[in-house]
Amino acid sequence: MELPKVSVVVPAYNAEKYIAEALDSLKAQTLGDFEAIIVNDGSTDFTQTIIDGFCSADSRFVSIVQPNSGVSAARNKALERAKGKYVAFLDSDDVFTKDSLRAFYEALEETGADMAVCRLKSFGAGVEKYNPYADLLANKKDIGAFDFDLIWNYLIGNKCFRRESLEKSGVRFPPLRYSEDGVFIYSVVLPSGRATGVSGACYKYRRRGADDASVTQTVNEKLVRDFTSAMNMIYKMAESAVSQAPPDVSAEDFLQELIYKSDFALITQFYRLFWQADDNTLKLIGDEHKRLQGMMREDIKKKADMQWADIGEPVFSRRELALCPLISVIISDLTGDALKTTAESVFLQSMPRFEIIISKSEADCGAIPKKWLGCENVVVLSDEGFIKAAKKAARSEKVIVFKKEYRLDARLFKFVQNLGLPEAIKNRFFGLLVRASQKAAELKKI
Repeated sequence: MELPKVSVVVPAYNAEKYIAEALDSLKAQTLGDFEAIIVNDGSTDFTQTIIDGFCSADSRFVSIVQPNSGVSAARNKALERAKGKYVAFLDSDDVFTKDSLRAFYEALEETGADMAVCRLKSFGAGVEKYNPYADLLANKKDIGAFDFDLIWNYLIGNKCFRRESLEKSGVRFPPLRYSEDGVFIYSVVLPSGRATGVSGACYKYRRRGADDASVTQTVNEKLVRDFTSAMNMIYKMAESAVSQAPPDVSAEDFLQELIYKSDFALITQFYRLFWQADDNTLKLIGDEHKRLQGMMREDIKKKADMQWADIGEPVFSRRELALCPLISVIISDLTGDALKTTAESVFLQSMPRFEIIISKSEADCGAIPKKWLGCENVVVLSDEGFIKAAKKAARSEKVIVFKKEYRLDARLFKFVQNLGLPEAIKNRFFGLLVRASQKAAELKKI
């Protein structure tokens, strides 16, 4: 029996909402010679029922069920069963465009590379956009192991691998829940150095909303520890391999870029979700940030500092950050879902130096979840003369009042803070700037 051209590994955990769309994207592929190995990682919803439907209707779909062991274990289990010449990875809430497997296959056949990299597009919650680093990589015939653009594209989904090389090297995913992709990718590409770009394929990565956040949209102590472990693994692999870097690549610059990326991701992916983290997690983030800053050259540190110009020097205590808000948000006359939606979209802002001022009736109505209402940056005032008292109590010169429902883009405060306008203008017209920017973001989604 002839082996399939491509094996697609699909880990799934409680994926009933999205997995049919993911598997449909495989059925729609213009390259039909594939196998899809779907690993149900201990789901407790109707995920397996959906998988069974695909498997019974199409012999190319194969199901494996295991106790919940994490995404790395699920992918590794599928790799043990894979028979294709090449291996691609599809998360259960993402999709491939219809020509992706064909484009992967043809590029790897033509070049003899061990890894191919395609385009990457985010969709779902937020503005749809292509990843610029993935685009740069996808348009390169040859991608070196020490390519700086690869440092900024660790996602496994827009990669396809030669299975023979994986088998010979024994590369597998480490037992981590964050950045395990990057460890796997560099375990392949650093030894071989053979990778190629594929502009004709695209992996669509789903950004979820606040009520349905994925692992990469959450923060806790375990995830931060897994992230730092993964970054350390990648750094140590690179440190051992840089002696093999080509003459046009500075070993020191490459290692510095890895350090910079680690700190950038630490702040962007974890610190900017500040109000979802407890103080123990924030201390862990702060300790790692300090360690990475200590490894940076002065020019790299200055570049890193520019990335959080909107928040100033990071503060790693909830109580301390609550005392020095740069934005005061007053919510007035809202109830029910309108209050919940507006308050939650403020708390999910990636610029966390804000306070929220609400009335006692808003605090007591039960619309705002306790996890937000109990945050140190929430100020509750009497209903009587609320607006006047709130404006007087505001500790920031930047004040905005919400009197109707808003579902704010998560990057809105950061965007307005970074506008190249005089501070006096931003202070005086902050509310107007926020509303105008939100409207522009909404129009861009249409």
